Amino acid sequence: MHDSNEDKVGNWHVISYPRSGNHAVRSLIEYASERPTMPSLEDNGLDIPIYLREPNQVSKVIDIKDSNPIGYKAHSLLEFMQNDSRTDLSSGLILITRDPVAAIVSHLYPEYEKNKLKIKRNPFLPLTRKKIYFGNTWWIQRSRIEVNNYLGSIYAYLSWKGKPRIHLRFEELMSNPVDFANSISSQMHLNRELDEDEVTRVLSLSKSSLQRKAGRTRDPELVSQLSSMVSQFVDYEKVLSMIDGK
Repeated sequence: MHDSNEDKVGNWHVISYPRSGNHAVRSLIEYASERPTMPSLEDNGLDIPIYLREPNQVSKVIDIKDSNPIGYKAHSLLEFMQNDSRTDLSSGLILITRDPVAAIVSHLYPEYEKNKLKIKRNPFLPLTRKKIYFGNTWWIQRSRIEVNNYLGSIYAYLSWKGKPRIHLRFEELMSNPVDFANSISSQMHLNRELDEDEVTRVLSLSKSSLQRKAGRTRDPELVSQLSSMVSQFVDYEKVLSMIDGK
């Protein structure tokens, strides 16, 4: 979905909850525009443009010809607001959504798994500490906080009404990456159509340049436990209805 006005867009906010395809979208944008995307100011130097990462320095898939940033990554309202002060150019906004239960579970899983292993390895851990720091009550509250964080990117998008904005869905990236990539290019007016081989190479580069690698084996029981807690507070269809103004 694309909203636009007559203003020329100099760059774009690329905002999403973590584990929702932000990195892949940044990679596709850098490739199609031949301009870099910038990390948020909160990343403290740990994140860098995709084209500067080692996999691209070796493969040279992304070729940057204009150093003026085309995108600014954000995972929160604070990062979004900070990014908005980094440029004098007219900005558009790209929101990437993923089913919030899947996204939040993916984001929290490593910490949750580590939490459960601590309990398993420390059978004599005081019961009070188990309940406060490791019990379901704590994790239910954590799930509620993460849902609130997820909704921050939605409200950033809603606040951009009347300005150029694009809504992308992670699920469409997974089901049809070529159409997804060319939809981005078209809606951003980049005037570049990517073929299947190009999209495959860019997304492979994106995956290899992630700081936290995707595709780790996860315990189905732990995933189910987390999903049950998160789903108490959010529903994807309601989120999409908010975005569509229904």
